Amino acid sequence: KKYPNFDESKKTILFSSGSSIFKGMVDAINLVANQTDEYNLVLVGLPLKDEYLDQLDKDKVIYAGYIDWLSHLFKFADINVLTDDGISIEEALTCGKPIVTLTRVKWGRYQNMAGIYKGAIVESEVKDVSKSIAEAFANYESMQKNALMYGAQCLEAADVMADKMLKKLE
Repeated sequence: KKYPNFDESKKTILFSSGSSIFKGMVDAINLVANQTDEYNLVLVGLPLKDEYLDQLDKDKVIYAGYIDWLSHLFKFADINVLTDDGISIEEALTCGKPIVTLTRVKWGRYQNMAGIYKGAIVESEVKDVSKSIAEAFANYESMQKNALMYGAQCLEAADVMADKMLKKLE
């Protein structure tokens, strides 16, 4: 699929709240779209309510819909803006990209993922997303290094758990 408003010379920011698009994610991408045109802004998922898509500025936001190749976009994007829960965070970390987590977007939950993956995630309220993205770009190299470290740990986690379980059975 071609996206006419994609500009290869711009950095790309991926916005995802998992398979479903929550209102807070729409609000966040619109805030960034209305404040700057220096990025390709990509939104993935299916909206929880149809009117969410009507709220997007299709000239400024690339809506990719539901995709099953999200890990490819995590690698492609310069920064990933995600909700602060779910497996998407671990998937994005394995790609070594800085993450901005939006708090309280899914059902008002707060998971403190920035506290768990220190130095790889910038935590943000929706209203502060642009400032948090700027912070992530300002600290890009160190955040990328930390994301790669945590990503490796995520990839090894199943083996580590299995080894611990096997040792208990001995």
